[in-house]
Amino acid sequence: MSPKPGTLTAVQVIFFIRAALGFVVAILAFVGLNAMSEAEVQRTTGFGSGGLMFFLLIGVAVSVFELYVASTIGRGGHRTRTLVRVAAGLGIALVVLNMLTGESFLLGLVLMIVVLVLNESASAKDWYQETEYPAPRPGAV
Repeated sequence: MSPKPGTLTAVQVIFFIRAALGFVVAILAFVGLNAMSEAEVQRTTGFGSGGLMFFLLIGVAVSVFELYVASTIGRGGHRTRTLVRVAAGLGIALVVLNMLTGESFLLGLVLMIVVLVLNESASAKDWYQETEYPAPRPGAV
């Protein structure tokens, strides 16, 4: 079996970094949320504490999923390729949703498009195919 292509190593690193940043942002947001009164939260964010907590938990769930996808990329196969596609699609959907609410996350959108392009490259496709159906080793029965 050939080694994992550099394009997939880059995808893996991107997901690890996104997950780590997601966890850091969530921790800081939880700390900030607990330090503010309900009125301050409402005035600053336009949401109540409960609504903001809901969105933070969605962010944590996405970070956990991206961490899982990053840790499984080394296995290869069709399932892993699909997981990368789903994670990138979810990332694009969340970025577009944020952009519709007035936030600018253009870098996140570009990053997820890069992930999709790297995941669909010829070397990645060949490696996924090879890991899904590995060739028998010489001398194996």
